Amino acid sequence: MKVNTQELKFRAMKFGDWMLFIAKIGDRQCVEMRSVIHGMGMEWDYYARSLIADRCRIKVKTETGDDYMFFMSLDKFKKWLDDIDLDTVGLNVRNRVIFFKNNCVLRLRSFLAGGKVRKTA
Repeated sequence: MKVNTQELKFRAMKFGDWMLFIAKIGDRQCVEMRSVIHGMGMEWDYYARSLIADRCRIKVKTETGDDYMFFMSLDKFKKWLDDIDLDTVGLNVRNRVIFFKNNCVLRLRSFLAGGKVRKTA
């Protein structure tokens, strides 16, 4: 697994009731995945295992020591969202997952292109 220690500049985007974080890594715009998974109401520990294997991991310094942030490029992110099987998520998070699937990638692309991002209902 690649661990990157480059300095990142984050952009934050309000999406519904959540904040999503975007960083340019190399030539790719990438989404920070912990905020996405928490925003959808899913368990980070469960999904982190699958993300660790082949996604970009960035080491960051925090008040309590070193930690890692996990990123996914927008193209992989769209496929990852599409691959979430709604039958495997709990009923309590299903509507949020559907909301992310239907809106998130388009809104991120608009935000990154400098477009006005409308507030979601």
